[in-house]
Amino acid sequence: DVGSGAGLYANELINKGHRVVSVDISRGMLKKQLKKYNKHIRRRTLSVVQGNANKLPFRCQSFAYLICTRVLSHAEKIKCVIEEQSRVLRKNGICFITDVHSEHPYVHATIRSSQANVTIRTIKHSTEEIIANAMSANFSLLSCGEYGLEDLNWKPPIVKFRKIYMKPKLKIFYCIMLAKK
Repeated sequence: DVGSGAGLYANELINKGHRVVSVDISRGMLKKQLKKYNKHIRRRTLSVVQGNANKLPFRCQSFAYLICTRVLSHAEKIKCVIEEQSRVLRKNGICFITDVHSEHPYVHATIRSSQANVTIRTIKHSTEEIIANAMSANFSLLSCGEYGLEDLNWKPPIVKFRKIYMKPKLKIFYCIMLAKK
C-alpha cells in the first residue's frame, strides 16, 4: 500500500489473506497504524515502512499487487512514482490507482491534529496523463473508470460535500487498474 496513511485498507486486505506492506512518508501516520494494527504486526501479516513514493525502499520485483490511493494528487510529477511502482512489481503484477478526478473542485486536504492542522494542496492529474506515464513505465491498461455522484450507490453527506451535489454529473474520482508487462 503505497502512501498508506493510517492504513485504511490494511485490515480488509489481511482478512482476504494478503500479507500487507504499508509504506508512507509520514512517521505519524505509520505510528497510527502500529497502534491500530498491533495484532497484525505481531502476526507478521502487516509491516509498516517509512518511505517516499518517488523512491520506494524495496528491491525490484518485490510485490505481486500494489495499491496507490490518494497519492498521485500529492505528487507534483507522477512519472517517478509510476516508474517506482513498475520497478517494485513483478511481471504480470497488478497495480490499482485511485485518486481525485481532475474535474473535482477539491483543492486541498486538511489533516487535523491536537498540535496544528496541516493543509496539503491537491495536485490533479488527468487519467490520460496517468495512463500515458504508465504505458511508458512498462504497464498495460486493464481498466479505467471515472466516477461521479450519479455513479455511487452510497452518497456522502450533503453537508460536507455540497460542491459535488451542485454538479452531479461532475467526475469525482477515478480508478485505474494496470498490469506490469
